[in-house]
Amino acid sequence: MTDIFRTVDDWALGGDDLQWTLYRRHKKGSRKWKVVAFVRSTRSVLEKTAKENGLDGGTAKILFSGLPGDFNAWKMNQTPF
Repeated sequence: MTDIFRTVDDWALGGDDLQWTLYRRHKKGSRKWKVVAFVRSTRSVLEKTAKENGLDGGTAKILFSGLPGDFNAWKMNQTPF
């Protein structure tokens, strides 16, 4: 199961032991999230995928701030799920 660890406006980022998960709010004001993408590789692929799905640059900067360059580096710094 993916845990959401950051939300910004209508976007959220989660992760589990396999990959990052990018979410977009189901409807404006909704509490439900829909999965946009699963990314296990690099932060740049995650950012590109988010941009292709409508995430603006300012929101992306906040959502991805502090993420390392790739998923494996991020996973090494997480507590076990």
